[in-house]
Amino acid sequence: MNIVGLEHLHRHTIFSTLDGYAEPEEYGSYSSEVNQKFLCISDHGAMGAVPRQIRTCDENNLEPIFAVELYVNPHQPKLKPGEKTGDYLKDADDAFKKSVRKGYHLLAIAYNETGYANLVRLSSWAWLHGYYYKPRVNHEILEQHKEGIIFTSCCYNSEIGQAFDRGGE
Repeated sequence: MNIVGLEHLHRHTIFSTLDGYAEPEEYGSYSSEVNQKFLCISDHGAMGAVPRQIRTCDENNLEPIFAVELYVNPHQPKLKPGEKTGDYLKDADDAFKKSVRKGYHLLAIAYNETGYANLVRLSSWAWLHGYYYKPRVNHEILEQHKEGIIFTSCCYNSEIGQAFDRGGE
């Protein structure tokens, strides 16, 4: 039986530290074997697999779908070069420190070239201006670079998933 229509949109490779174990080429080969048409890789906070994703898609007659699982904190400040989030928090009260420490997951999937460019912008901003244990973005930068991207909650560690534990927003 040949099942058509299932495409994985949340897949981590070795570029997702401590969360992915497969090489992009392994996913490409497998996707082709099971008659999938697309290969989506959504590594944590990084797009390092993109060149290998493109190559394996070419080799396996697949279309690439570009994505990244972003780390989000609504309170993440835009840091200047050399500045650390910890420095920003030194005079903050304990409740605010706790709110800034939390990082949520958000799956961002590009559906056109503008979306791809915005994924690159978001991922780069996180590494350059939002690094706090992990590369993070805030709501403001998401709002600025949302065009061409579909956002999903992706997992329990999303803001939506965590809202269930808090019994509210």
